[in-house]
Amino acid sequence: MDVRSPELSLFDFPLRQAAEAKRDAEFVAPVLATPTADLRGMVRGEGSIESQRAATDVRPSCAAIRARILKILETEGPQTAGELERRAEFAHCGVCTVRKRVTESKQAGQIVQVGRRDGMAVWDIRHE
Repeated sequence: MDVRSPELSLFDFPLRQAAEAKRDAEFVAPVLATPTADLRGMVRGEGSIESQRAATDVRPSCAAIRARILKILETEGPQTAGELERRAEFAHCGVCTVRKRVTESKQAGQIVQVGRRDGMAVWDIRHE
């Protein structure tokens, strides 16, 4: 018994190409709509479109983690990235997720290093 897919006619090929092009455009659209600066630090310069799309998809959760870190530093005072990542509220985060958000906050000028503790930088809110 021959189990081949049905033969495609020459007329089906352009339709498949169009459908595939549409799927590709829908996949790439969120990346194109995102400013490159918003993905800086999340994707390497030569990163694939799949990596860029993944970074675009996680951006909202990254922003929420950064906001929570800023709130913690504002209300509880200076802390190291290690102290922050050991908090129960960040237990669901992957390895280095909190540290990456601390780095992004530093690069954005929102926090500054105010010292060192246990061999790690101590971070606090930037006071103008």
